[in-house]
Amino acid sequence: MKLIVATLAGLALSTVAAPAFAQSTGSAFNDMWGADYSAAPSNWTGSYIGIAAGYAGASASQSLSVAPFDFAAHTSHSDGGAMIGGYAGYNYQFDSYVIGAEGTFTYLGQRLGGAFPADIDWQFGLAVRAGYAFQDNTLLFVRAAWALTDVRFAKLGELAGTAYTVKDGYRSALQLGAGVDIKLDPNWILRVEGNYTFEGGDAEIIDYSSGMSVKLDPSLYDVRAGLAYQF
Repeated sequence: MKLIVATLAGLALSTVAAPAFAQSTGSAFNDMWGADYSAAPSNWTGSYIGIAAGYAGASASQSLSVAPFDFAAHTSHSDGGAMIGGYAGYNYQFDSYVIGAEGTFTYLGQRLGGAFPADIDWQFGLAVRAGYAFQDNTLLFVRAAWALTDVRFAKLGELAGTAYTVKDGYRSALQLGAGVDIKLDPNWILRVEGNYTFEGGDAEIIDYSSGMSVKLDPSLYDVRAGLAYQF
C-alpha cells in the first residue's frame, strides 16, 4: 500500500512538472524539425500502440487446511521484479476531455512461495480510460480494467498418484490505475502510470486422498513507463 501511495504521489509530481518538460521537449523538436509543437494544442483522438517496462510486485496469502478439521493455516508470500509489455487503444477527445478503450499484455515473471509455490507470468487486460487534457500536450487519466492473470501452481508433481483437482490458470480480477501521457510531438506519446490488480478468483488445489486443500488469492501492483505512437 505504501508503494501505491508513493506511485500516485509521483504521478502528481510528474503532472506538475509536465509544462516545463513539454516546453523543453518542444524546443528540441523545434530545432530538429523547424516546427513549434510546444505551442500547438494536441489532438488526442485516434488509435495508438506502444511498449512499456517497469517494476511489478505480487503478494498473496496461502491457506492450507485438512478435512475434517475446520481450520486453516495461513501464510503470506510476495515477489517483485522487472516487467515488460505492450498496449494498444483508441482515444476520443471532446473539448478538454478524453475517453478511450485500451488492451494490454504484460509479462510479470512473479514466483510466490509456500507449501505449493505458484508462478504468475502473463496478464492481459481490457480497460476504459477517462482523462483531462491540459498544457497543450499533457493528458492526466484514470483507468479501470478487467484483468486476466495466469496463476499456476508449480509443484503438482508431488501430488502424483493421488486423486486431486486443480483450479488455476487465468483468473479474472478488477484492476485500477492512474497516469499521465505527454506528447513529445504530434505522434509520439510518453506515458508513466501505476496500477493495482485486486484479489480475484482463488487458485485452489483439493487433494481428495488426504483431505488437504490449498487456496491462493494473489494481488498485484506495477509502476511502468511506456512509449506509444499515435496514428
